Amino acid sequence: MRNSVRRIWIASVTFCVTPWHPVRAELIIDDPPDRNAETIAADTYVDDSFEARELLGRLKKLEQTRDWQAASRLVDAIYTKLASRLVKVEEGRYESLSCLLNRTVANWPVKGRAVYRELYDGAARQGYESAVARRDIDALVLLLDRYRCTSAAVPLAEAVIALATECGDFATARHVGLDIVSSDAEPGASRADSVARLAVLAALDGREAETDRWVARHAEISKDGAFEWGGRTVRLAPLVRALASDVRAIASPDAGYDWPVFGGSGDRAGTGSFVFDRMALLWRFSGFAPGSLDYRLADLESNAAQHATETGKFLVLQPVAGEGLVFFQDANDIWALHRHTGTEAWHYGGEGGAAESGTASDGTDVEWFSPALANGRLYACVGSESVPYYGYESESESGGLVCLDSQTGNLIWRLSASQLESGSARAGFGSSPLVSSQSVYVVVRRRRTFGFEDSYLLRVRASDGAVIYETHLGSASVGGFGYRRSTLSIPATVDGTVYVATNLGSIAAVSARSGRIEWLRTYPRQPESVWRQAVRNSSDDVK
Repeated sequence: MRNSVRRIWIASVTFCVTPWHPVRAELIIDDPPDRNAETIAADTYVDDSFEARELLGRLKKLEQTRDWQAASRLVDAIYTKLASRLVKVEEGRYESLSCLLNRTVANWPVKGRAVYRELYDGAARQGYESAVARRDIDALVLLLDRYRCTSAAVPLAEAVIALATECGDFATARHVGLDIVSSDAEPGASRADSVARLAVLAALDGREAETDRWVARHAEISKDGAFEWGGRTVRLAPLVRALASDVRAIASPDAGYDWPVFGGSGDRAGTGSFVFDRMALLWRFSGFAPGSLDYRLADLESNAAQHATETGKFLVLQPVAGEGLVFFQDANDIWALHRHTGTEAWHYGGEGGAAESGTASDGTDVEWFSPALANGRLYACVGSESVPYYGYESESESGGLVCLDSQTGNLIWRLSASQLESGSARAGFGSSPLVSSQSVYVVVRRRRTFGFEDSYLLRVRASDGAVIYETHLGSASVGGFGYRRSTLSIPATVDGTVYVATNLGSIAAVSARSGRIEWLRTYPRQPESVWRQAVRNSSDDVK
């Protein structure tokens, strides 16, 4: 009976996820992308740089004259000043300047690469030794990004993989391992060692099919199937079989029934199964605070309740489950319920305990409330963004990211919009946070007067909420004069990369550790006249 209860709960969460996609797609994507290049995302702005284009032009001239010393120094100067800025590589596609610089140096002739290494191998080695002494993975990742074309690249990558594996950050270790194996940085035995490490990572992460593929590849390029592990030479195949067996033995039987984040996992691709003889209501919670959505619509036969059901307003509350509890929120209010009885474990009502529901806003503004559970803590985006109207902005603090003790609901830390580097206290923290490797990732959108909006990916330290980086992902006009158009973004992470569709005309892949944009694509958006008419026609409906 215990497992049946859990399986039925997982099924209900999974069912709620599916209907959202057509709701969000209706007003964002126009016709299939077969339009002329000059019409693509004409009103979407990204963090590119005219200065960078000028400097790249100067670099090209130095390459043509074979002045490798001057070219190398210019590469380093560009990186120092503009590494995180974007550069267009083709119509509608961008990448960070650091990616382009590394590819440029890698394609230089042997003499050019030799000059570059002579100039910067020393700095790379010095940075490597300092970061290893501090066991600073973030610093090592940034050094690897900067000095990828020096002789220190392989030691830097090996240090990242080793330290990330030790602390359980398999995603970062795998991300760097895949990158180094696919490049030309490692010849011979060193490449075989990287393949072996990827096999070990796959085994530790429970990816048995992938483990077998890496073991087979290692056998093809290794003379004896051995590599260094734990200070001694071992054979890869028996090692990974033992590791995989250990992982299966210690796997929690309850883990498959937890749903700690929207989508079930960081890649938003979680699945669940259940077995039942018949569907039955196990429990129902009715202890919402005054002002919350369920409280306002307590009479499920009312016209308001039927309207909310038809337009999707109930879909904005997406529960998560784990540690024997069910967690859900409505703006500033967060509840924890005992999983099997539905009785309240605790209620967090924001600072001062005042309830403030974002779901009460007009139908043109769709909020999304789904916390994330990790390591005994619950992370949630709270509050609702203030709406600029005719040039006037609210002076109230509109939103933030909170970290609560999952068992008691006590506030551990809160990050407010006014603490962000983006310089606006009227920024909104949106959708469901991601938690990975002692970090929290959340999409932040800054609403400016008359409807211009910026989108950022924010990484903060999970222990205390300190901001690690803010990466700009795109900006666009989304309506002024009091109109708001939802630009909800739900990030996902796979193998050390965070993927975000901004709904502002750009989609980006961002390195989770460094915050560097690996690639960014723009796409066509509907003209302002189309969505303005949709807003006028929508009345209070969610579109």
